[in-house]
Amino acid sequence: MEKILFNVLILLLIAGIVFYREFWKYRGREAPEAENLNEEVSSYQIEIKQNSEKTIQDLGFKPNRNLPYSDDISGLSFQSAQNIAKRFIILSYLKDFSTKNRKEIYSILEKHDLINYLSQKESRTLKARIISDGLINDYKWVGESMEVLGWTLGLWPDLPLYGFCNEKKIKDAVPSEENISQFIQDAHLIDREEIYQYSDLIYRLHWTSKRNEIGMLKGLSRDVYMEHHKAINWVIGIESNWDEVPIDT
Repeated sequence: MEKILFNVLILLLIAGIVFYREFWKYRGREAPEAENLNEEVSSYQIEIKQNSEKTIQDLGFKPNRNLPYSDDISGLSFQSAQNIAKRFIILSYLKDFSTKNRKEIYSILEKHDLINYLSQKESRTLKARIISDGLINDYKWVGESMEVLGWTLGLWPDLPLYGFCNEKKIKDAVPSEENISQFIQDAHLIDREEIYQYSDLIYRLHWTSKRNEIGMLKGLSRDVYMEHHKAINWVIGIESNWDEVPIDT
């Protein structure tokens, strides 16, 4: 009997710990003890986190100081400038693809050796006989990812924290078909620390946007932050498969 009671108490204790952690996650933050306490955190990671929190506070929002630190920059494997340029080109052709000739898109990408850089979803999209409205809507947002990718390549000097992407700016930056190879060859990354700092900021801004009224942060849709978060996480090497890039907050 005593052994049964002991086992029951152990099970209740485990259940309590699980409930506690899930409760804090539901409230939109990690349990306090989960904040990198078992990992060595550099002074640079601390500085980056504090800078991001100050930016959010300056925007008029309360930052979640319990969110964990970003992975140390020394452990990240950034995408090459050429890979980012290739993804920028691919997205430029898939953007609003429903209004374009998909066979022609495939032919152009094949001509420039970009087919192997398509994600599985993108490849299926170009080959599919029937396209759903949901899929069409998904690709309407890729301009937001392109804005981040273009910024990391130095195509424009900054990324606005509010508002949707500048469609004209992005369209003007896309090279003509005959200049695609040169565009990829000439691509170069801006300072990696600047990219790293933005990745930390967008992680925290994405969390904030998801927990504000109707998902808006001063007029900016949470979907914009989601696309920015995905693009920047891909750039810094969190996940190389475009379809599988995590955007957890």
